[in-house]
Amino acid sequence: MADIIKSHKQNKLSISIRQRMDKAPLWLELTTILTILMILLTAALTTATYRRNRQVTLSSETETSRQMLQLKTMNLERYIDELAAFSIQSVYDNSLYASMQSRTPLSDTERSSISSYIRGFYYSRSDLNSFMMYLINQGLDVGYSSGSTVGYERVRFKAVDSADYTSIIESCNESPNNCSILPASSSNSLFHFDHTIVRVRDNSPIALISFDVDLTELEGLTQNSTGLDRFIVLLNSEGDLLYSDLDYITDNYGPDSERVVLFPESGSSDTITLNGVKYLSVSEADSKYGLKLVSLVPVGQLTQKVRSASFDAVLEQIMFFALAIVLIFLLVRWLTQPLSVLSSKQEKAGTGDFSSIDIGRSREIKALSNSFNEMTTHIGSLIDQNYASELNEKTAQLAALEAQMNPHFLYNTLQAIGSEALMHDEMDVYTMLTSLAGNLRYSIKAAAEVPLQDEMKYVDNYIRLQKVRMGDRLTVSQKIDPATLVALIPKISIQPLVENSIQHGIQGDRTSVKILIEAFYKGDYLVIRVTDDGIGISPEDIGNLNNSFTRQTLADNGASIGLTNLYHRIRLMYENDAALQIKSETGESSYTSVTMILSVNSSRITEVTKKQTSDTETEQTKQNV
Repeated sequence: MADIIKSHKQNKLSISIRQRMDKAPLWLELTTILTILMILLTAALTTATYRRNRQVTLSSETETSRQMLQLKTMNLERYIDELAAFSIQSVYDNSLYASMQSRTPLSDTERSSISSYIRGFYYSRSDLNSFMMYLINQGLDVGYSSGSTVGYERVRFKAVDSADYTSIIESCNESPNNCSILPASSSNSLFHFDHTIVRVRDNSPIALISFDVDLTELEGLTQNSTGLDRFIVLLNSEGDLLYSDLDYITDNYGPDSERVVLFPESGSSDTITLNGVKYLSVSEADSKYGLKLVSLVPVGQLTQKVRSASFDAVLEQIMFFALAIVLIFLLVRWLTQPLSVLSSKQEKAGTGDFSSIDIGRSREIKALSNSFNEMTTHIGSLIDQNYASELNEKTAQLAALEAQMNPHFLYNTLQAIGSEALMHDEMDVYTMLTSLAGNLRYSIKAAAEVPLQDEMKYVDNYIRLQKVRMGDRLTVSQKIDPATLVALIPKISIQPLVENSIQHGIQGDRTSVKILIEAFYKGDYLVIRVTDDGIGISPEDIGNLNNSFTRQTLADNGASIGLTNLYHRIRLMYENDAALQIKSETGESSYTSVTMILSVNSSRITEVTKKQTSDTETEQTKQNV
């Protein structure tokens, strides 16, 4: 039911749109269609061009970032080489190298000498924040920091547990360069550098040189000449964060199990999202120390450049589009002008002006004008044929009246027999004859549609005839909405449903049947339902019935020809805005329900109401006379 109502609303909308289109001139429709096509084409081209330019911009920026990172990686590798060379300078001092290998406690002279060496190492470079030498055989940590103001107090000797440096020494030994680069412990340092000093004889580590490198090297890493907000990320070979000028990465890039940022592999690029912002990420790594440099450029800035570059092109497309619309309008008006002339001539033909026309401009238009001239030539003969058809129609009506004489004679005869039966006190015979006569008179009415109340009288007569035959085995109840009694429905449309329930409800061991007849409004539809508690219909038989409906032909099976005939009648009378639905169950709770759904036409109800009012006034007039 809901599907029918939805389909009905869609049909109304479709009809409304079609009616509006029918009122629009052809030139306006063509201009509108071509304009829409131009808009769609222009939008498609603009979108495709924007996407292509965006991709080209991203590819170009990726290549630029890769070249920049390669250069910065080379500079960074050269810088680490310098730090590594600086770390092993202590080997070239024999006394210091001997102190590193000694296992006996250091004398005061050796301590003073080591302090002088360390201060000299520290001041020999301007990019160190601290310098530390761990003597493995002595278990001493000799450190020098720029935090104190008195030079000699800056050098400190501290006994430490060798286990504190085991992991660092192992990391340096595993490296082919005997060094490791780790995150700095302070915010004013770029990274922490460690390098082991080994004994030449057995290549065993005897000392560890460590120092913090300040942020001087950042000038080379963060230098940017592209005009974009480019962020740099520096990672060591283990993936630890050494430096980032993007706060979100600095705050969220933790140990391996907690990292929230995944950067692409070296030599590749990808688009990542950080804190809701998309970035073009390009990475490069040096092959010697495993340091990875990552460049992050906001994608929004790249697309903004594409939009700015595309603005002039869009303006040119708009100007071209406006000019094209004007040309399309003029061309369509020129092409459709002959059709306007032909339409005007057709309106004059409706008033009786059947003169011929001569329009051309194209082969199709010429053929159309010739067809119009041929049509007007035959109009006179068609008018004569129309007069002849009217005469034939009158003759057919007379023949129909003659054909009705025999049914009227049969009706009068049944009434006379019924009177005789009443006089002899044969009430059952009288009931059957009067009911049969009433139905016979109802069936020969000319009207194809009747009020529901008249159809129910016809059904009541039919039920009385069946009650005489079946007695208490037949029980019929009605649930009719009084508002539906004035609605027009197809003549003899409910009786076939009742007859179907009686004939097919009592079969096998079923000896009686109860029937319920309902009628009510649902939205814009009148619903009439006949339900019985008979043996029911199998799903296969229901499928055959539905197939007979869709074949648009009467079924071969005589058991279902009444329903099939009724289905096609209501579909034709209501222009497919009607339905016949069948539901049934077999078994202990068997039933069959046949529902007829008809669209409601207010004019039909109005006509019936007017007719009832007129009949009432006529009857009152007769009584007064």
